[in-house]
Amino acid sequence: MQITPLKSKTLHVRSGNGYNKFSYSFLSYLISFNDENIKKPWWLTVNALGLFSVNERDYFRVGDLNTSLKKRLEDYLDLEIKSFSLLCGGRFLNYIFNPVSFYFIESMNGERKVVVEIWNTFGEFKPVVIDEVEGFYNFNFKKNFYISPFMPMDSEILIDLKQPETYSGLIKIISIKNNQKIYADWKFEKLGKSLILLFPYSFKVSFAIHYQALRIFLKRVRFYKKSEDQDKQTGFFLWNK
Repeated sequence: MQITPLKSKTLHVRSGNGYNKFSYSFLSYLISFNDENIKKPWWLTVNALGLFSVNERDYFRVGDLNTSLKKRLEDYLDLEIKSFSLLCGGRFLNYIFNPVSFYFIESMNGERKVVVEIWNTFGEFKPVVIDEVEGFYNFNFKKNFYISPFMPMDSEILIDLKQPETYSGLIKIISIKNNQKIYADWKFEKLGKSLILLFPYSFKVSFAIHYQALRIFLKRVRFYKKSEDQDKQTGFFLWNK
């Protein structure tokens, strides 16, 4: 396991009713699971408590949590994994707020896939599987999941990304419904020595998302309750401890 810290930045732009725009920086990790030895920064703890930490049990909590992350992915995808890496956030003071993670997977037969793991604030997560086409991953699907309370459940989501190169990359996620559109991206690069600039990253991400939701709410944008459209909330899992 090799863990590379990344300096990440996200931009969110809401167009249509309730225009809103914001961006913030945060700490993330690119974790390669292709080596049995653990290579990591001295300040990062793995599968244990620490100021900064990552724990395999925080990710893809489908199936038997007593098995490895690789085994859980293999069982879900019904394939044998040759190698895989994970782009994600981690824990800070044992608190994690990780809205989306990306698993870059190569199978034994040469297939390449990305599993996108999308979380909401109700402890629910939805995996989306994207197949590689000529080095790129482009996919659109019906959301059918409660993410933003200001977009209907059957919004269309488009994801555009490619395999990270030299620890850098750009991921684009667009949500569309009628005249409403939310653009979000995730730009990342190797961290370097700027760790202190990203304190306290888990709490910062959580606060930023809730603060921006409040701003949109005050603009009187239609608010969709979690109890609405239950029949359109499909294909998700509930965090179980």
